Amino acid sequence: MLGGLTKYLRPEIAIEKGDELRAGPARITGVGESGSLELVTPFRGRKCLAYVYRVLRVVETRGGKMPSVVRERVCEAPFHLVLADGTRLKALPKRKNDPVTPEEHREMISAGEEGVYFDESVVPVGHKVKVTGMLTRSGDEWEVSFSALEDLGAPAPVAGKGPGTSRRKRRRGN
Repeated sequence: MLGGLTKYLRPEIAIEKGDELRAGPARITGVGESGSLELVTPFRGRKCLAYVYRVLRVVETRGGKMPSVVRERVCEAPFHLVLADGTRLKALPKRKNDPVTPEEHREMISAGEEGVYFDESVVPVGHKVKVTGMLTRSGDEWEVSFSALEDLGAPAPVAGKGPGTSRRKRRRGN
């Protein structure tokens, strides 16, 4: 019993490759790919791994006009995390997801309140991400139940593999 308890009390370790995987708390970095549930933002209609949807209202303060959050919802989808060496694992969000539907967004727009606007922050599919959570093994597959998801941006293209690269040397004309 004590061995199982200490597994969860150990500090998180940083993982970037498949040979570093071990059960317990971890911070795992990789590229996020679509999973079984495809998440689409209600405002812009973009496919993503996660988004934060905000309804804001401009309010008057002594310092001038400032935005105030009226409503905010964080939505995360299960996805596949691909590590640097190509190892794939399932990333499952811990929090309950209640996505904003396009109909719900249209209702808020049609209310037409003055000074109300919408904003969404997105973690796009294909971006490099860092997830923090509990890593477990189920048979041959690894899963991470994450409580935090951080967008690290688009992965850097591999040298010589991107568009516009050529293996031939160019000759300079004299």
